[in-house]
Amino acid sequence: MTTKTTKLTAPKAESKITAETKPVGKPAVKEDRPPKAATKEAERTAIQKQVERSREAVLRLIKEAGLKVEKKTSWHKVAGKERRRLYVGVKSPQVHLSGFELKHEGVEAISEAEAKRRHLGSVRGILWLDRQTDAIIKDAVRAALAGLR
Repeated sequence: MTTKTTKLTAPKAESKITAETKPVGKPAVKEDRPPKAATKEAERTAIQKQVERSREAVLRLIKEAGLKVEKKTSWHKVAGKERRRLYVGVKSPQVHLSGFELKHEGVEAISEAEAKRRHLGSVRGILWLDRQTDAIIKDAVRAALAGLR
């Protein structure tokens, strides 16, 4: 014997919005926001392309130095001696210098307390690929590779 269950629902309340106040379609522009500019999108795309070129140049320099690049999910890991590491971001525009410090104009120094606060472990410097010129990036990577050995 099978039983059929029915769901009792309350009658739907009628909408209190009248035809005069109900918006028709999506508004073209929100009142308090300016429309998106095409130039900002183009700038963002140009920066992303520049970061990708810089990342490829960094990885090429590392491979030319004869070091092994181990690809992780979010980072390319390059191991050096005595727990010294370089981490090149897969999607992020950063190169982390872990286990050693590097005094260079393109590298942002990170103190031990700052690294602990930002959950960066033993990272002591960050090279930002989107904030530096190609020449500074290449020079900083060459100096970091010398620091790895």
